[in-house]
Amino acid sequence: MRILVVLLGAIGLVGCASQKSTVPLNTYQDVPGIGAAAAGTVAPADYRISPYDELRIDVYGEPELSRTELPVSPTGNVVLPLVGEIVAQGLTPTELAQKITESLRTYIRSPEVAVNVTEFTSQRVTVQGSVRSPGVFPAMNQMSLMDAIALGEGLTDYSKEDEILVFRQQGTQRYVARFDLEPIQAGQAVDPAILPGDIIVVGESTSRRIFSDSLAVLPAAVGIFIALIQ
Repeated sequence: MRILVVLLGAIGLVGCASQKSTVPLNTYQDVPGIGAAAAGTVAPADYRISPYDELRIDVYGEPELSRTELPVSPTGNVVLPLVGEIVAQGLTPTELAQKITESLRTYIRSPEVAVNVTEFTSQRVTVQGSVRSPGVFPAMNQMSLMDAIALGEGLTDYSKEDEILVFRQQGTQRYVARFDLEPIQAGQAVDPAILPGDIIVVGESTSRRIFSDSLAVLPAAVGIFIALIQ
């Protein structure tokens, strides 16, 4: 019992000492880059194609040769009818279109080819903090906060759902917004958009972790008592 009292007192002190973020909750409207840009980010003209990108290939007048969703392989290649396997990695969309055009001249008189990057995964988002698998992940078009957290395999048992920070760099200015995941999951709040380059940091409840870790070292009888009063 003495161990239990000490434990609960320590948890209380940790809870009192821990400070919540001073960032106002759900303030995404103050962060630039949301809206039209988030609805469909377009690759710049000088963008270099990378593995796992998704391309749209239009061969005008030849719909059977066109592709609306053509993924770039892990080795950086794409496969097209008549053309076969062709290296796309490192080329701009215009350069790849020219390369495909040259390959098609053998079969088609004056082929016209257009290449567009519909999803460019060389741009990344970072998911840190109290998630099961932190890391740097490809940023897909129209990614949301819940999508990004899912890339990190979800929250841990110690995550603070109302302490999810999103950092965004715009030029020399850095912005931050804070979100509460619980109302988002319940459909009571909008699932905010995440853009390439964003950093998501999920907070952790220190007192919750101390409580959980301490259960492992308490006597069995005390552990049962704690379970009953949770």
